[in-house]
Amino acid sequence: MKPQTNRVAYLDMLKCLGMFIVVQGHIHPDYGWFSLPIHSYVIPLYFLLSGLTFRREKFPTFGAFAAHRAKTLLLPYAMFSVLTWAFWAAYNTALHNPVDLWGPLLQTLFAQGSGTFLVHNVPLWFIPCLFVIESMYYFIDKLSVRWNVVVCVACAFIGVWMITGAYSNIFKLLPWSIESAFAAIIFYCTGNVLTKYRSLKQIEEAIVAKKGIAIASIAILTPILVYSSYWNGHISLGSDLLGRSPILFYINAFIGIVTIFLFSVLICNIKWDSKLWKWIIDYHLFFGRNSFYIMATHVPVKGIIMVGIAGLLHKSVGFVSYDYLCCAIVFAVTCAICSVLALLIGKQKQIDHQLIEKLRNK
Repeated sequence: MKPQTNRVAYLDMLKCLGMFIVVQGHIHPDYGWFSLPIHSYVIPLYFLLSGLTFRREKFPTFGAFAAHRAKTLLLPYAMFSVLTWAFWAAYNTALHNPVDLWGPLLQTLFAQGSGTFLVHNVPLWFIPCLFVIESMYYFIDKLSVRWNVVVCVACAFIGVWMITGAYSNIFKLLPWSIESAFAAIIFYCTGNVLTKYRSLKQIEEAIVAKKGIAIASIAILTPILVYSSYWNGHISLGSDLLGRSPILFYINAFIGIVTIFLFSVLICNIKWDSKLWKWIIDYHLFFGRNSFYIMATHVPVKGIIMVGIAGLLHKSVGFVSYDYLCCAIVFAVTCAICSVLALLIGKQKQIDHQLIEKLRNK
């Protein structure tokens, strides 16, 4: 779990903290004063993080870009969807549950996050949606920065209309969560535009240089986020839920992103000569680097753990999901198992890469 020197530590920390929130949300379904604030910005955060690292100049044509992202996004998406579907289907078959086994597999092609789609691994909706956003943004990024922002804001308005307007039930049936892509592209744009003016290192240095202001900002913004997100209600871009007010959804999302962004930069720059502290930070960075694999595997893993604990306690799975102690245990074990899976997947990828290099050199 050694950190990779060519990566930006605070970005991996952001991915880690964001994935902790995602895993927690899929274990404990009760969105109260604690869950509502953190879930108001976690998915927008991931779109913004993707925008931070987007560089159109690396790809001379859209075809080259689409081929690259199909390989790095859509292929892994399809593989994890099929694998987790196979596990889900085998589990339901063994228990003789009266469910449609083949429908979810076909939904892999549809990849819609709302409703009852992708029941075998719902979080995977994010990947095709991100592909849609990046495909749109490839062309938008050819505009000047000003028009880039204007077009993305217009897309956000269209997305909100698609989600909350009179024809929302129709738009919720669009493949690859296109309606969510329109609503979320402004976050991707924000991340990308930010790095047009400041490098990731310069952003970090500016925050560290004004540490006092950063800490004060966190202290001020956090209670505002808690109150406003509690009033706005449950947010889920994948399920087309923007709360009571779409405007407040965007405000809360940006407040939350700024808060966790500042926190991550500060936490990564704490100089504490402690082996335990170093191990904690290294683990978080490892978790962040492998957030894709955690996202893709945690749902079946937490499902097995919850069923197991329910059996040991002679309680229902519903009891386990609402009991705070049980949820904490499920969360810790899920993260541990998914970390091991991510480590194994990473090692297998290295082996495959070395094998491919050997074949090329023959």
